[in-house]
Amino acid sequence: MNGLCEKIILGRYTFLLLLGMLSMSTSWGQDGEWDVHKMDRENALRQAALDSILNHLESKWEIKLSYGNWYFLNGSKTTEEDVFFLPDQMTSWQLATSWHIRESFALALSVGFQQSREMDGNIDIGAVLSGDDIEIEGYGAGFFPIDLGGKYYFLQNRFRPYLGLSGGAVLIQGQYTVAEGNIVDGSNRTDTPVSDRALFGKLSTGFDYRLGEYTSINGNVSYYLSTNFQELVGGYTAYGGVHLSVGFAVIF
Repeated sequence: MNGLCEKIILGRYTFLLLLGMLSMSTSWGQDGEWDVHKMDRENALRQAALDSILNHLESKWEIKLSYGNWYFLNGSKTTEEDVFFLPDQMTSWQLATSWHIRESFALALSVGFQQSREMDGNIDIGAVLSGDDIEIEGYGAGFFPIDLGGKYYFLQNRFRPYLGLSGGAVLIQGQYTVAEGNIVDGSNRTDTPVSDRALFGKLSTGFDYRLGEYTSINGNVSYYLSTNFQELVGGYTAYGGVHLSVGFAVIF
């Protein structure tokens, strides 16, 4: 009889112990699940905050450096003779700063530089030493466009296609040089400087893509039309052309 009572009491204690362990396990599982959900919510909030930064540009400044190619329009070429002729294509650098007034609109100021140089004539040391006549000719020309305008963005997220319109002026400096002579009589050098300017309008389209909070990349196509030069510049009558470029920007 006593043995039976002890078994009953032991069974009750065992049941209560198992019930307590099960209750603790269920409570721990609920707490653990709550912690996981809390971490998920915190991660979602952090991601939402980052997306908000990447998708918004209002009241931010941007400085962009671009590299590309400039192509003269056929309509800008002359049919007349000129002292030298520039190629159809020139490499180009551009530095621009923008102020994003609104999410969809920004003011932009840009300064560019395009250059072309060429030197013709092979110097034969043997011919020079023997007193033969040598002639060397070449040119160098630089274009410095400066413009101010606006850009309208069609989307307000990380990828932002845009359309831009601006106006400005281009300054041109160049020189054509001819050197001829021989080792006996000496050499003569003739320099023909070129200096001009013109007003232009620019229509641009392209996209900005945010890489991070402080950086973005850019692709751009611009179409230029200008007033005529006062004189021919390297075989061209005006600063009309197409500019293709890619750029990297810092945002602050």
